[in-house]
Order: sequence, then structure tokens, then C-alpha cells
Amino acid sequence: MFKRPMLMTACDQPFDNEQFLFEPLIDGQRLLLSFINRRARLFTKHGYEVTRQYPELLKLPLARPMDVVLDGELSYMNPDTGRLEFAPLIDRYKMTKEARIREGVIKWPVRYYVFDLLYYNGVDLRSKPLIERKKLLFELLEDNGFFVKLPFVTEYGTQLWGRIAAYELEGMAGKRSESQYLAGRSAHWLKMTNAAYSRIHMDSDTAALL
Repeated sequence: MFKRPMLMTACDQPFDNEQFLFEPLIDGQRLLLSFINRRARLFTKHGYEVTRQYPELLKLPLARPMDVVLDGELSYMNPDTGRLEFAPLIDRYKMTKEARIREGVIKWPVRYYVFDLLYYNGVDLRSKPLIERKKLLFELLEDNGFFVKLPFVTEYGTQLWGRIAAYELEGMAGKRSESQYLAGRSAHWLKMTNAAYSRIHMDSDTAALL
């Protein structure tokens, strides 16, 4: 079940606002995960199905059996440096043969940072406020080695920005807490990019698909 994703609008600088919540940006591949009738399917933001490429994400750590559609960011963390790296994701994305995919799972295991819940047991949640969707997400999804609920703070974006700059992360998202999930670009979701952050070894043709 593919849902056209909500996209962010660029914002020049961090800010504080009690009507917003703030999350770190994860340098990775945007993925929507549909888990219906105990079958997981993965889609890029453009609707390309990539279920075969990421077998480690096919068993969801849910609190109980249920149907869900999740939105999040796929990433790879280098175990030696603790840094997120984009280049291995390109290799994983391009793998199509079973032997190569199994090798990729061992060599470059991925994590899925989940930040939204779009569907739950027959109910489309996109018209619900973001903060309610997140509350339900945190109740239903458990963290493990492959799934992580993306942390967030409310109101104080500038404090989070200080940590993002200190750790040289990609940037920060500011999202209106009461926002509905609207397909396409929206001013209710804002993206602040850390100018000191640089992505290396990126294949531009592949990145355009992500």
C-alpha cells in the first residue's frame, strides 16, 4: 500500500515555536513501509518497490499483530566511526541478485528511522494531527537493531540545532505538531540544512530516485 509522501520546504534558520516539534535529519533514503496481512513491502518516495533489497526490514518489531504503514528514513551507520554514510545505501539499492543481497545485509546492515504512522488497522491516519500519529507510533513500534523511532523535541528547535551542529549532522526538520499528512511539499514541514555537513561519494543519478 503506497502513500504519496509529504515533503519538506526549505527554511533558512532554526527557530523556537511551541506549535512545532523538531527532529534530526537522517542522511539516507526515504522509504515507506507497508505491513498489511503480515506482508511487508517497501517503497521509495517515488513509488519504486524495493522490498527485495532490504530483507532485514521484513519482520517488524510491533507490540502486537497489526496492519500499519510507516514513513521513515533508511540509513547505514559505520560501526567503526559511528557516522552515517550514504554511499553504502547506493550499493544496497542497486543489488538485485539474491546472493549479493545476502552479502549486503552482512556487510552494510541498514536501520530504518521511523518518524510517522500513516495507517493503522484499516484506518487512514493522515488526517489526524502529527503529534497524535507520533504518540500512537511510539506505543506500537518497538526499537531493535533495524528499527528506530526517530526522537523529537517540542518547541525548542534552537537547542536541538546546537546538538546537530556539534555532531555535524545533516540538519533538522521542524514540523507543525497539528499538521495533517498531505501528499507533496508543504510549509507545515520545514527543513533546515547544516551548511557544515557534506555528503561524499554520492551517485547523482541514483540519488535522484531516492
